[in-house]
Amino acid sequence: MKSTGEIRKLESLNRVVLPVKMRELRELNPLDLAEVYVKDNGDIVIEKFHGDTKKSKNKPTGLVRRLDALGRIVIPKPTVKTQDLKEGDLMEFVSGEKGEIILRKYYQKCVFCGNDKDTISFEEKLICKKCLDKIVKLVK
Repeated sequence: MKSTGEIRKLESLNRVVLPVKMRELRELNPLDLAEVYVKDNGDIVIEKFHGDTKKSKNKPTGLVRRLDALGRIVIPKPTVKTQDLKEGDLMEFVSGEKGEIILRKYYQKCVFCGNDKDTISFEEKLICKKCLDKIVKLVK
């Protein structure tokens, strides 16, 4: 997976604007239907809807949403709750290995304490040195 560098705010009504380039590459046009589901790792996946959700594999919780005329999609309320999302949260767009659009909550600070100094990236999350030292001590 590769980050696109695109960061957008989650708007009111749980809407997020999908980047034009990502929509064009996936032939996802305004007013098209898209399926939204959450992977086991918490990634929110958005894919062009091609048929019946009951026939979709590995996506038992997929919900279908229509992009609006501005290319926005509404993130389903259950997804917003389980992923602890709030209006104004920054969301990062990632290109999935199978061409899907992946949406993740963007953290600019340590995911544990909120510190923005002395952070390192691990598994695409930031962890400060202080928290990392605590984790290392717990593991030993």
